[in-house]
Amino acid sequence: MTFDHQFVFAALSVIIAFSTMIYSSWQIWHRIIQPHSFTVLVWFIVTTIVFFSMMAEEAGLALWRTGMIAVMLLVNFLLSLRNGFGYINRFDVGMLIAALMGIPIWQVMDDPEAALFWLTVVGFCGTIPTLRKAWNTPQTLSATVYFFTSLAILLQMGALQNFSLGMMTYLSVTGGTFLVIAGVLVYRGRKVAV
Repeated sequence: MTFDHQFVFAALSVIIAFSTMIYSSWQIWHRIIQPHSFTVLVWFIVTTIVFFSMMAEEAGLALWRTGMIAVMLLVNFLLSLRNGFGYINRFDVGMLIAALMGIPIWQVMDDPEAALFWLTVVGFCGTIPTLRKAWNTPQTLSATVYFFTSLAILLQMGALQNFSLGMMTYLSVTGGTFLVIAGVLVYRGRKVAV
């Protein structure tokens, strides 16, 4: 019997991500946190397209976390609607449209890798409203959720069966961005509390 490190990374990634998303859903339901609903919608669209792109790239076990996160982001989006859409500007709407453009880019170029690069940029830019919210009202978000999501993404990298520059770039940028959000929340949370 051989040791399958990819299975271990995939399982740990899914366990951490699922636990984090359940915790996040619970906090949204109880109105402890109020994520920027529009950002969660953009993340859902981006993650869903990334899931199918990674499937086309034969990412293997690394798909588990991405597929599960897509479903949980939909749940969190629906839960966050209780808080309304909050502050939405033209940039937010532009990011939603840009996220939806990932599908035609993939179809026209016939290249899931091109869609991954596009979605990396859109996902990063689509996170700007959450960064803004983390800075202005850190008490409405959870540093724990962003930290453990970043950790799950790091573990997911170890589960990739077929490495591609697009997949690694997407996962690196997304994980790094979430780690930055967690850092901003910790830093601003201390500043607000003082």
